[in-house]
Amino acid sequence: MYSSLIFSKYMRDLTILTTASGAQFMPGLVSCLHNNGERKVKVIGVDMKSDETLLQMVDEYFLVPSASDPHYVDALLEICSNEKVDVLMPFMSSELEELQRRRSEFKAVGTMLSVSDGDAIAISNNKLALYEFMAVRGLRTPKYCPVRNLEEFDKAFEYIGYPQKAVCLKATESSGSRGIRIVDPTKSKFDILFYEKPNSFFISYDELRGILAERPSFPEMMAMEYLPGEEYSVDLLADRGKILYMAGRESNVNLASIPQVATLRKNDEAYEIAEKVIGALELDGNADLDFKFDENGHPVLMEINPRIAATMQIFKEGGLNLPYLRVKQLIGEELPEVNMVLRCTEDTWKCLQENKRMRKVLVIGDDSYIGCKIKAWLDAFPSEYDVDIISSRENKWKEADYTKYGTVVNTAGIAHINNITENMKPLFYAINRDLPINIGKICKENGVKHFIHFSSMNVYGDCCDDLKIRKFEKPTSFYGDSKYQGDLGLKKLENENFKISYVRPPFVYGKGCKGNYNNVVKLALKVPFFPCYHNKKSMIYIDNLCEFIRKVIDTELDGVLTPQNKELVSTCDIIYEIAKVHGRKLPTSSIFNPFIWIAVKLSKKIRRGLGNDNYTLALSDYFNYSYCVVSFKNSIKNTES
Repeated sequence: MYSSLIFSKYMRDLTILTTASGAQFMPGLVSCLHNNGERKVKVIGVDMKSDETLLQMVDEYFLVPSASDPHYVDALLEICSNEKVDVLMPFMSSELEELQRRRSEFKAVGTMLSVSDGDAIAISNNKLALYEFMAVRGLRTPKYCPVRNLEEFDKAFEYIGYPQKAVCLKATESSGSRGIRIVDPTKSKFDILFYEKPNSFFISYDELRGILAERPSFPEMMAMEYLPGEEYSVDLLADRGKILYMAGRESNVNLASIPQVATLRKNDEAYEIAEKVIGALELDGNADLDFKFDENGHPVLMEINPRIAATMQIFKEGGLNLPYLRVKQLIGEELPEVNMVLRCTEDTWKCLQENKRMRKVLVIGDDSYIGCKIKAWLDAFPSEYDVDIISSRENKWKEADYTKYGTVVNTAGIAHINNITENMKPLFYAINRDLPINIGKICKENGVKHFIHFSSMNVYGDCCDDLKIRKFEKPTSFYGDSKYQGDLGLKKLENENFKISYVRPPFVYGKGCKGNYNNVVKLALKVPFFPCYHNKKSMIYIDNLCEFIRKVIDTELDGVLTPQNKELVSTCDIIYEIAKVHGRKLPTSSIFNPFIWIAVKLSKKIRRGLGNDNYTLALSDYFNYSYCVVSFKNSIKNTES
């Protein structure tokens, strides 16, 4: 979308704060902000609960009160002031009006709010107010009627045409499909129980009325005619009522009301309605407009969400990065022209959809920590990858039908053995050299296009002092040499129809990992203090490694690959963070540093622990480091939780 040549050279770094950071859409938002092609963006997340799984994508996060708490906005103000936040992007409709009222306070601490001015927020957040606003201006709405008590409930259903017509009942102020129920006279209670999914919105008239009768009063609701057609949404960015960017989509697969699979498609009639409504509201910023098609195939506007929608990643894949464009708009930068795939013809769209095939992937190493983690990571994208995993033991790998797979990932290997002796040397060469070569031959013979092989950083020696060039392999152990010999054997199989990726990760760690990391944990929990000796270590958290492999699969990136976390750390940093997670305040001291420096030079064992062992960061700058989805500090928290 933007030229990477200007990345960080002319563009100042930004800090963005996002609310509701425990929501399922957060990975998509973070991806939009991080992978903007222009500059570095730090993303700070806030949420009322600490869920490491959901919050791991942000660079930093803070706990805040609930949005309904009177101190919520004050907490946001304090974070914005302390962290020098450039832009606050809220994601809950319920918080927008209060933030709007206190805009000047955020401006005073240097933070721009991604919230519209005027009445646009209040009208958009209230479905009844929105329909009345549209009706006055001659814009079509579904047939509707307010419901504030049981008497109005009965009259509303009669007015809309029940039982001849289905009726939808929804709260006038809600989000995330909360408070929505559909009463369809053609569906019996039996049908709803046995044929509707557990998360279905359908309910019987008697059951719905009985629920409302349990309370003397209930939140204002609205009954409206139920339109049976498909859903369609338009996401946009506006400048005081003038639409700057607009794109539409059809939802194909939804999970928790969030589209997981969608088709980007333009609908001229929906676009025209969007222009009229946004212009009348004079809305500023991002908005998501939800439509349904009537029996004649015409789009009818159902609701407006005056904020970034959870679907922003879908549009980014089409070339329209709406969250980042909003950031540029707020800080006063010139907005670029965007040429979206969305502007293709219908025929082109069909062609694109047909050519986008699900990737068939085979992982070898079901007894491998890395192999199992990669399988689980790819399984989180069921519409993109069909993944199988097999064992490398007892010749199980020979039984696979390799003709089914476009990509094979070999994670089989031997490394984490205590008390390695010389008589184990044949075993290392059999597994780390001979096995991958034999697997590679079978893959090539059966038409596999891409073979991803896990090698090791140890091909460069047991300790690498700021390695800057990938081609100077110099293993100093038979483990490292066995890996290197495997790489050399595979190299002979390469051709234009058989690409090979040689992944040489550094120290891999994560929850449930084996090997030296556990020894470091034991040390962090026992020592009374630790020397503040700033050596340099390359590491890679398992989630970052898995995301890297996913991107390698997508791009078919081949050759020698050296991924790592985007932060180099010292042994002291690792020890300190582990101790901190466990509630230990570990003193550090540099008084022994001169002696440590000498010991590192003289002792191989001490050099492995306190010497430099790292790739220079430039060797790992693949995909603008977007594969590093978890920061070092958060990775330690996740591992030790």
